[in-house]
Amino acid sequence: MKVSLVKGMEFIKTDKILDITSWLFLLIIWLITVIFYQNLPNEIPTHFNYQGMADNFGNRKEIFILPILATVLNIALTFLSKFLNSSNFLNKRKDFQDSKVINKIIRFFKVAIPLIFGLIIYHTIEIAKNKSNGLGYWLLILTIIIINIPNLYYIIISIIKKNKIK
Repeated sequence: MKVSLVKGMEFIKTDKILDITSWLFLLIIWLITVIFYQNLPNEIPTHFNYQGMADNFGNRKEIFILPILATVLNIALTFLSKFLNSSNFLNKRKDFQDSKVINKIIRFFKVAIPLIFGLIIYHTIEIAKNKSNGLGYWLLILTIIIINIPNLYYIIISIIKKNKIK
């Protein structure tokens, strides 16, 4: 199902699913943070080195920094997406097509950011409770992969478009 938000710009079902998923992930990381906050020790890990080992510690209140940051970024990306949809630069067809791809990438990051932050929060809680000793390499590798998925998506879309033009 396609719904028009702005003249010429369609809001596709996958866009809606990505938006709902991003807000759902935000809700989950807020719930995890609030539920486990009372059981955290006064000092928790607040920074991790490239190996995933805690190298700085702070007050347990600092656990709220990541959900706050994820929320601010999600809101900012939502406004950026709406700005792209409503701005005047969409007059040219190429700009319009590029804007659709950019909007998909923005929506992907709206899901990826709370997902990554949620994993960090979960592992911070586990480390603070002495149930784990670090994030491990896998989180860094996963983050790099997730961040590069939109690049691969854009490259693939560009190649497909280039082949259609020929």
